[in-house]
Amino acid sequence: MIVYFKARIITNEKGVKVRLDPRTEEEALQDLVLFHETHGRTPTYNDFKKSCAFGDSYPSSTMCRHFGCTWNELLKKVGLTSNHTPTKRDKSAMLQNIRVYYEIVKRPITSGDFSDNPHITHSASTYNRTFGTIAEACKLAEVPHLDDDNYLLHIICKFYIEFGRYPSANRDFRKAGSYHSNPTPQVYKLRFGSWSNAINLAKARITAETNHDHFDT
Repeated sequence: MIVYFKARIITNEKGVKVRLDPRTEEEALQDLVLFHETHGRTPTYNDFKKSCAFGDSYPSSTMCRHFGCTWNELLKKVGLTSNHTPTKRDKSAMLQNIRVYYEIVKRPITSGDFSDNPHITHSASTYNRTFGTIAEACKLAEVPHLDDDNYLLHIICKFYIEFGRYPSANRDFRKAGSYHSNPTPQVYKLRFGSWSNAINLAKARITAETNHDHFDT
């Protein structure tokens, strides 16, 4: 018996909602194989994190839930090697990926860059697990890393200087890079406890810089 996934309504690149017809289990699994053939590597859970991340693919969470197994078990179903502890060769490629990305953005790397970024081949958790921290990975790649408190607050202050208001987490900073090089709100919550705390600290900085009649944009 052929088993189908449900049809989906998605928003395409033009912002238009379109209906995608149901797909069979075999078609859904074939996306993993096609990804491997296209990119020359085994797809990670994050590669398929969003709907249609690769062609008409389903989100990795939906796939795992539908088949009742882990991501690595899904990979085995289609004959792919499950994700493993990175070798020296893998580590070298991960560091090179950071260098290439740095040449694209031409600015210090932040942890926010590792969230749903098509230019970064591995997730933040993979970099943290492999190198200890993203900051350490950047150090080994000899690429500047500026995911400290000062940089995070600087982005909020820069937004305020440009627009005369503080950014909204859901509207302005919802995605990494939606305003210049901003990380996601989740990064701010992890660093400052909440988005409100980050805004209050930025306000204090704006006040201090205004009193000194200086702000470096």
